[in-house]
Amino acid sequence: MSGAAEFFEELRREYLAEAPARLSELRKDLAAFGAGESGAANSLKVRFHRLAGSGGSYGFPDISGLARATERWIVANPEPDAAGIAHLETAISELAAIFDRGAAELGLPQMGQPKPRAFGWQALLLGGSDDLAAHVEATLADTQYTVQRKPLDSGPKEIPVSARPDVAVILGDTEVDLASVIVAWAAPGPARPPSVVLVTPPSSIDPLAKPYANLDAIIALANVESELQGFVRTLGRAATAPRSILLVDGDDAGATRTLINALDGAAVRATLVAGGKAARSALEHEAWDLIVTEWRLGDTTAPALIRWVRGQSNFRLTPVVVFAAQLTDDDRLAAIRSGADDVLLKTAPPAFVAQALLARVERNRAIRAMAHRDDLTGLLNHEAIHEELQRALSAARRANESVGFLMFDLDHFRRVNEQYGSGAGDSVLTQVSRALTGAVRSSDPVARMGGEEFGILVRRCHVNDAARVAEKARAAVSGTPCPIGTSSVTVRLSAGVACYPDHGATAEEIFRAADRALNTAKRSGRDQVVVAG
Repeated sequence: MSGAAEFFEELRREYLAEAPARLSELRKDLAAFGAGESGAANSLKVRFHRLAGSGGSYGFPDISGLARATERWIVANPEPDAAGIAHLETAISELAAIFDRGAAELGLPQMGQPKPRAFGWQALLLGGSDDLAAHVEATLADTQYTVQRKPLDSGPKEIPVSARPDVAVILGDTEVDLASVIVAWAAPGPARPPSVVLVTPPSSIDPLAKPYANLDAIIALANVESELQGFVRTLGRAATAPRSILLVDGDDAGATRTLINALDGAAVRATLVAGGKAARSALEHEAWDLIVTEWRLGDTTAPALIRWVRGQSNFRLTPVVVFAAQLTDDDRLAAIRSGADDVLLKTAPPAFVAQALLARVERNRAIRAMAHRDDLTGLLNHEAIHEELQRALSAARRANESVGFLMFDLDHFRRVNEQYGSGAGDSVLTQVSRALTGAVRSSDPVARMGGEEFGILVRRCHVNDAARVAEKARAAVSGTPCPIGTSSVTVRLSAGVACYPDHGATAEEIFRAADRALNTAKRSGRDQVVVAG
């Protein structure tokens, strides 16, 4: 096989490795479509449109044909009945079967009868005692994962590509040599799950030694409930929204467009802009997972652009990569000193560059998910919900959708602290956070914005719907008394609601509108929901 043929086959393997994410996105959109959510039909159509274009490009014409036919069907049937939803479910199942046939053709996981992938995140338990497996399964289920269990001697290649789990958890509480299991599941390769975790009794395991160094996490048995739950929550949060990369073009558009083609099969939205001025405009209007800039820019220098990026609060943690044909040691040092995280050469294979960039994206998402959490409640903090709102608004502008933001404040919370102490106040805040989280969809971010103030972001939600969600959350909190010692206290909330585009076009405008509505609710008697005027 020639070098070009090997390279193309590797790209096809990487394309198939994204099948679980693509199918999961389709099924989530279909669930939203069936529930009548605004914008779900358009999102589903766009996903099939992208598959119609990418399938043929990677040598899978059956994917393109089925996706194109389904896209046309959605255009002709924008409001399908139950039979129409069943038709779309069949199309997605057929698409999964085509992915699996392609995987078998390339020597990836062989498949039996294709099974529909369950809604939400998937976890696979490997081995372990029944007691530990039941405990871990309950922990994962609490974090909204669907769980399967297989014996330790099973391998990742036995799982169809369309059913690959988001995380594999190796249970090491039995007398079994785990080295071969870890090698089989955690070694790099197209069949490897995105995350592989080992749960084991306290031991002298060296996490830097082979084969343990390939694991994403090693968790002691005693810490399963807290550490594993935190890990998979971070994993889920890091992978919910589509990955976005801003490519800043310079004097070599051909190399940059080659990189875009390499990223096409990786469920990434890559946007190309020309020069520093256009990059600043793109950065001012949207949050990005990664910024890639050429070294030579027509209207500025890469170090100047990077220094400007690092001066923006929203992008201080965002990875920046310089993409260049050649750089001297002095230029490399200048890039790093200005704030670049890495320098990649255009002479490297596009597939390698694409995978390196994706690794940067995933690492950044995981770090951001951990850094943007409130220590007490585990909810997003003020900075993080602001960033989430910016992302949601960017997506809403492109899809012509609405976004709702709900701001809550606990009524007379100071009295709780004064009467019961700050420890009781912290307990109340924690219980309120749980009630708010339970009152909304798992895809709706909830934040503690400071003190006793909370916020909820609701995507694809018009004003009336946002007000109903706020009322549901208010009632959930007031209807759940918080136990404090031998007594309990009923907590009440005031809420302000603002929506895009009704009450503002930017995150700052939506925040201010929701805050004004919240103040109105508090001045008007508290324990109520007020929509921005």
